[in-house]
Amino acid sequence: MNGFLSRADEWLDAKLSQWKIWRLQSAALEIQHEMSTISYYTSSDLRRASIQLKAEVDKGEGGRPVFTKAFALAAVAAKRLFGYFPNATQIAAAIVLSEGNIIEMRPGEGKTVVALLASYWQAIQGKHVDIATTNDYLAQRDQRWMGFAFGVLGV
Repeated sequence: MNGFLSRADEWLDAKLSQWKIWRLQSAALEIQHEMSTISYYTSSDLRRASIQLKAEVDKGEGGRPVFTKAFALAAVAAKRLFGYFPNATQIAAAIVLSEGNIIEMRPGEGKTVVALLASYWQAIQGKHVDIATTNDYLAQRDQRWMGFAFGVLGV
């Protein structure tokens, strides 16, 4: 019986992991679709849309559409800043981070863009955001970069 419970537990863990991956992939695809619909926005359009989205959040509106739009707006700002749209893995990592989880990424995998997406979502919800690094150079660089992106987004 003990073996059966162990196998059942392993099966359940695998199914939960698959569901989590599917959920992240689904959300990343929705965000990427939204990114393509707003990629032509000017900086003024981005700021206006961001301020409008913040007002919707402040009124208590939310859910997946608001979440999707927020990530897409931040991704378009990131495109202006870095020259590329965040990929699906970076979007998924930002979602996981924005849910209060810890993520681990290797050098060059896009921690800055991930932090930008997650912190923008937290900021428009009125939540306090701290971003920490142990490297003074990266702290100064990322402060400039994110400051620019947040400025474009009106945060």
